[in-house]
Amino acid sequence: MPRAEFGSTRHRGPRQARPVRPSAPVDASVITQLRRGGVAPGNASPLTVVVCTYKRPHRVAGFLESFFRESYHPRELIIVDASPGDETERIVCAFPLDGAPDVVLSYYRVGGDLRGLTTQRNFGLRNVDTTHVVYFDDDVILSPDCLQILEKVFEDDPTVVGAAGYNDAYRPSRRLWKIRRALGIVSHLKPGSYHRSGMAVPWSFMSPGEILVSDWLPGCGMMWRTSVLREMGGFNEDFRHYALGEDIDMSLRAGRRGKLLVVGPAKFKHLLDEGGGRPDDFMKGYMEIYNRFQIQKRGLADRTWRDAMLFSYAWAVDTVMLLRNIIHPQLTLPLFRQIGGRMAAAFDILTRK
Repeated sequence: MPRAEFGSTRHRGPRQARPVRPSAPVDASVITQLRRGGVAPGNASPLTVVVCTYKRPHRVAGFLESFFRESYHPRELIIVDASPGDETERIVCAFPLDGAPDVVLSYYRVGGDLRGLTTQRNFGLRNVDTTHVVYFDDDVILSPDCLQILEKVFEDDPTVVGAAGYNDAYRPSRRLWKIRRALGIVSHLKPGSYHRSGMAVPWSFMSPGEILVSDWLPGCGMMWRTSVLREMGGFNEDFRHYALGEDIDMSLRAGRRGKLLVVGPAKFKHLLDEGGGRPDDFMKGYMEIYNRFQIQKRGLADRTWRDAMLFSYAWAVDTVMLLRNIIHPQLTLPLFRQIGGRMAAAFDILTRK
């Protein structure tokens, strides 16, 4: 397993852990649920952390390592696991909690209608009893002060409804985004901006020391006021399974209620390994077009036919730009599957109007 700047992601083993007996599920779609920790009184933190996972037990182990090194302890960590097997469950049961006895660790293994990123996130939200909820992807490694910095942003500014940390492991191509700007796909390259073409500029263009107002927050590491999410009905469950773009959809809706910030000093690393629950190339391409079309359609309050045309132009050009990868033989088949998925989405959009 690769090492991160914030420490090893290797699981330390169950030497100090006590056996845990899962409790009986109360929901037919909940296969297993268990609750650990919270033995030390006095944790008045307003934070609950929710992690949704699917078939990536080694990444959950890495996240737990970094989570329990945090200088600030939230009240509860909720893991919602849609894996068919119990590998992740065994890791959660065995993980030593001695470093944070005041944190409750709750684990749910779900199936059926609860399987899928947005439904898992909403299930976690229903089990939150704090004023703030933080969502992290399972393949994230936290810096030791990430949670404390994010919480302070909310304390300092009551108009903030959502904030995200800074992914210190992602460096998008500036050249490609400059080409998109030159072609009129985006009007500027302000980090975290959402454009009428349906494209969102990566927030990783910002300096790690900045705190910027943003149009959208990255789903791999974002904190929300719990009341705001519940008032909006949670995440949009029309986005099923991997649910690409659900973070932009939520951000555009929540941004009408208050300020969204990207907080550079609250660092984490999003490792983004392949496989283990990620969609195949065809489905990825399909969601890149279909989901983003739905987001643009719902997210722009004054959307016109010109915006629909701009969306078509922007993503047609972007699809042509993908052909730059054809020079890499190992990427040729995945590339054409991705393009095939985009074409299938375009066909569905045109025929379902």
